[in-house]
Amino acid sequence: MWSRRVQITIAVLILAYLPQLVFQGQMQTLFALWPLGSGFKPWQPLTYSLMQGEPLSAVISWVMVFFFMDTAHDSLGSRRFWLSTFVTWALATFGSLMLGLTDSSPARVCPSA
Repeated sequence: MWSRRVQITIAVLILAYLPQLVFQGQMQTLFALWPLGSGFKPWQPLTYSLMQGEPLSAVISWVMVFFFMDTAHDSLGSRRFWLSTFVTWALATFGSLMLGLTDSSPARVCPSA
């Protein structure tokens, strides 16, 4: 059976993905992580990790959450799991912005952290 944390995480990811299917490029323009000075908005470091490019990418993310989230949480403990999740997200965001690894076109979305 799915744990409550996995159910909530997958539900949030699916609910974040549905508007992307409906509004296509408009969502990426507003919420994907753009390079500094090229369409960058202050909320994008918080929202880009929920953006998925292709449907296959979204499904693979959901499957990974299903298979590995509980195992990682149980082996690290709650505090270390969430700390490592935050540090990974922060480093990925910082690295993408500072090294210019983000794609400047709205058709492509930066990978999730």
